[in-house]
Amino acid sequence: MNKEVSLIFLLLLLISCNPHQEVDKEVQTIEKFLRAWKFMSIKVPVIDNKIDVDYVFFNEKYVYSTSTLTINNGEEIQIDSSFKKWYKREHHNKIILPDGEQFVPMTALFTAPKSVNNKLPFFVMPLPSFLEKDGLKSKHTSVENLVTAIFLHEFSHSQQLETLGKKVNEFEKQKTFETEISDNLIQDLYEKDKEYKELFEQEIFYLYGSLDKVSNTEFQNNIKLGKEIFKKRQDLLAEKKLKEIDAVFLTMEGLGQYLMYLWLIDTKGAGLENTKAIEEVRRSKTKWSQEEGFVFFLINQRLHNNKEWLKSLNTIFE
Repeated sequence: MNKEVSLIFLLLLLISCNPHQEVDKEVQTIEKFLRAWKFMSIKVPVIDNKIDVDYVFFNEKYVYSTSTLTINNGEEIQIDSSFKKWYKREHHNKIILPDGEQFVPMTALFTAPKSVNNKLPFFVMPLPSFLEKDGLKSKHTSVENLVTAIFLHEFSHSQQLETLGKKVNEFEKQKTFETEISDNLIQDLYEKDKEYKELFEQEIFYLYGSLDKVSNTEFQNNIKLGKEIFKKRQDLLAEKKLKEIDAVFLTMEGLGQYLMYLWLIDTKGAGLENTKAIEEVRRSKTKWSQEEGFVFFLINQRLHNNKEWLKSLNTIFE
């Protein structure tokens, strides 16, 4: 009897010392994001710039971050695939970003460069549970898989801060118009221009149409038609500088979309077949720079059938 009591006491002691803790699914999602990035940076070496950033992820209740300014008194958590210290705490609908600015949790994904207030650039993104409650849906895969692909797109911009990001900053300093410099700049300026918009839509029609052509002759003919319209469209831009801006954002957004696509079709990713992956990436088809940039990457992939062309992203549209 004493042995039975001792055994029960020992079991209770072990349970009290090692209480069962519910697995935090959000931590697992963040780990999935980081593993996906590591995998893609091997698959597409051009994105592997190793620019260190602080992360800020959040759901409706908690914020998860590597910034001690964002979380200065939180629970330290373990994130596999990361060499950084991570913290978690309730955000009570207010998050302090690494630059000291306040942020209300919303569907917003962005990278901010380093400044006098933050030593590292930082990356902000809602987690799949937040985005799903906000209405995000996927037609061909899980929301988590789609958001992982979106993470790859958005995080790629953080790794372009020292390259294409610098060009964007130069454009901002030199611009002669009031419209804010963003990846939607050309669309913001010309969406209501009937002639320009019609050319853009024709261009997209021929370029995406080329991907359906089995014969190389038809493929090349569609590309030729699309490029001719591309030139006509760019000739309508009011300033020569806008052509350069257009090329930069088409490259940045195209690469982001292409990374989504590569992960979605890979068996280590979502494992989708080609047309379904393209449909997931294009989704609403409303963002011009994403639509056009993506198809240029798909065309170059078919034209070159290797990774060498990725080493010269600035000339992808020449």
